[in-house]
Amino acid sequence: MCIRDKKAKSPGPSHIPFRDLWKKIWNAPTHTRIKHFLWRLANNILPTKLRLRQKGIELEETCYLCQREAESAFHLFSQCDFTRRVFFASVLGYHFSEIDDLNDWLLAMLSNNNVCFVQVTCYLLHHIWKACNLKLYEQKRCDPVRVAMDAWDAVMEINLHTPTRAKDAGHARINTISAPADEFHTVRVDAGLGENDVMTFGCVIMDQNKIPIVSLCKRENCISNPGLAECLALRWSIETAAKLNIHKVIFHSDAKAMVDCVNGVTKDASFEMVAEDFRILMKSFSNSCIMFIPRKFNYQAHDLAQLAKSMG
Repeated sequence: MCIRDKKAKSPGPSHIPFRDLWKKIWNAPTHTRIKHFLWRLANNILPTKLRLRQKGIELEETCYLCQREAESAFHLFSQCDFTRRVFFASVLGYHFSEIDDLNDWLLAMLSNNNVCFVQVTCYLLHHIWKACNLKLYEQKRCDPVRVAMDAWDAVMEINLHTPTRAKDAGHARINTISAPADEFHTVRVDAGLGENDVMTFGCVIMDQNKIPIVSLCKRENCISNPGLAECLALRWSIETAAKLNIHKVIFHSDAKAMVDCVNGVTKDASFEMVAEDFRILMKSFSNSCIMFIPRKFNYQAHDLAQLAKSMG
């Protein structure tokens, strides 16, 4: 077994250095089943391929999600390319630095003062594990953006049924962690409808460190509806990013129905034609995707769209 896999193993609950981790796990603002999952992860008893081989079960040990290395808990939850793409595509925008010990990293993530940050971390890890099993047992294709979106939906659902928890999460802004200089730009876009058949658009373009570098808004006199306005706003933001010669970009929109249609998650006749148009436009980038972001995290683009209503 390699040194990193040995480090990924955790002592039992009675081991003093890890008492803080056990406390963080059992006090995490999440569902009990997620806490049990995290406890099993910290104890290195999840049935990963490498773990099963150590138990004498004969099977091929390559990771199902990246097909590169042996599937240990350390690899699956910190080194796997799929996992890293999921965390970066999430609302955390998280980029993994060098990790030597999985439990030390997990303790640091669960110790964050932002309730929403902790919740998203917990559900991202759990949904990555689910994605691994879906690919193993049902041969389902796993998409990092979809996994990140599903994890966020789970966070919203648990907060919906826990009012006090929803209040804490609702007022907490996620402290995003920077990606390296050769990673993705972020474009957040929103649309609105004003009086006299006026559509307004707002767009914020952020660099690889999530620092805004371009803020734009515009208005158009056109008979429209909210869905079409969101589509035109997204098209405008894609064209703007292309003109700026941005090569790697993630577009964020709070129009979930449109985003799901573009990503092939659902079919909606009202978005299908523009969805195909978006897919063609996205080919101008070397790497890009469109993902949903809740309105409260899209406040900059939303405010710009509202500002456009007062423009002459």
